[in-house]
Amino acid sequence: MKKNVLLLLIGLCASASNVFAGGGSSTYYFKTTVSAAPSGAGTVYASTSNSVGNYQSSITVNPSSSSSSTTTLYLWAQANTGYSFIGWDCTTASFSDNVASVNGNTSSSFTNQIKALFIPTGSKIFQIENSDFEGWDKYGDDDHAPDNWNSFETNTGSYASLASSQQVDKATDVRPGSTGGYSAKIYARSVLGVIAQGNMTTGRVNAGSTSAANSANHNFTDVSNGAFNQYFGAHPDSVKVWVKFVPGNTSHKARVALTTHDAYNYITYGQESDNNPTNESHAYSHATLNFSATSDKGWQQLTIPFTLTGNAVDPTYIVANFSTNETPGKGSSSDALYIDDLELVYNSELASATYNNAAVSFTNGAATVDAEYDASKLALTTTSLSNVATIEKSYNETTGVLTITVKGEDISVNASNYHTYTIQFNLPQVEVPGDIDGNGVVDADDIAAIVSMALNPATKTDAADLNGDSEVNVADVTAAVNQMLNK
Repeated sequence: MKKNVLLLLIGLCASASNVFAGGGSSTYYFKTTVSAAPSGAGTVYASTSNSVGNYQSSITVNPSSSSSSTTTLYLWAQANTGYSFIGWDCTTASFSDNVASVNGNTSSSFTNQIKALFIPTGSKIFQIENSDFEGWDKYGDDDHAPDNWNSFETNTGSYASLASSQQVDKATDVRPGSTGGYSAKIYARSVLGVIAQGNMTTGRVNAGSTSAANSANHNFTDVSNGAFNQYFGAHPDSVKVWVKFVPGNTSHKARVALTTHDAYNYITYGQESDNNPTNESHAYSHATLNFSATSDKGWQQLTIPFTLTGNAVDPTYIVANFSTNETPGKGSSSDALYIDDLELVYNSELASATYNNAAVSFTNGAATVDAEYDASKLALTTTSLSNVATIEKSYNETTGVLTITVKGEDISVNASNYHTYTIQFNLPQVEVPGDIDGNGVVDADDIAAIVSMALNPATKTDAADLNGDSEVNVADVTAAVNQMLNK
């Protein structure tokens, strides 16, 4: 199925809507390239006019430097069969960093890239991109937000310009045992006596009010722009993240909040009381925690379980948010929060096992059941919150051992995420012809029983009919004697 999505780029990406100004006889050259990622997943249609089908791999505009000019691009994304369109990604070249002056004439080449992002239909992404905070090339330098994360400098809203300020640093203070070299540091500042807390999100910051506690100030997923969303599709059970909270007041708490949700511009409000039923109806699960600093204001690893909302929606996206205080406008201007190595966890363990309605208890992953194996009598559940862990069973008829393997949802990318259990069952008893008392051999007691059945046919059993003629007689007694003598 092909899918067309129209995006009018006016102010959404800086590369698609720029104002050029200058003086003298200089000319600024503006160039935007458009492409699909991954290559071949779809086609991008780009035009300076609102006319679908006019495909251009690049748009070049040469506005006069003697006047201001705004460039508006129209983009369409068409997915090829087997792929789904998930949003746009816009990498903006710094305007001032690419101007060269030669003999009073400015010749500047602004090459910006706009990509339509596609993903194989039905596929999942199990971890947030750049969750180890090692990538810092988003702005072409190391001084701003980490890749795939955003803060106030890329905000939007009525007061975007006022709120635009760097409050994220690339830090070399990393968590204990880290194999990486960097963490993200967010920090608060005071604006006219009001605390603007540190804030970092995989979505986008909306600055809609001068009042910090106003619900118009929030983070949100922008499903139309890959720079401000995290495509997902998975069902995590918990999140682990390392944090180092350095508050100005040790009674204050920082906050982490993650939400999985469907294809909707889901809003994460600074105060949960601001949430509304329409917004919440798009949420699949939440993992939220307000946490204090350690006694030495050092590193600690948080483990936060997800809880299901009960909404019948697909978790197409995930949004992660960190702030230096649990309440907007509160805290101290010296508050700082370091963040490192965020990991989404997918459970792969048994929660319960019953056989014939009786509980099966495991010790170090092993259990014994005093019965023969019957698959219909075994019931298993896992610790997977959304019941998406897979259970594989293999029974060895020779040993009577059932092997159970529980695999987490992310097993396709995390091969070690599984747990194995074994249950020892009784081996089926092999019926020995002539073994009337069931002790596994034919002996004198069995021969006496066969003689009794021969004399009293009403008491005969199939085990006594050794020759299979449907009668118990002298021939069966003779066969039993021979079997006993030749055992």
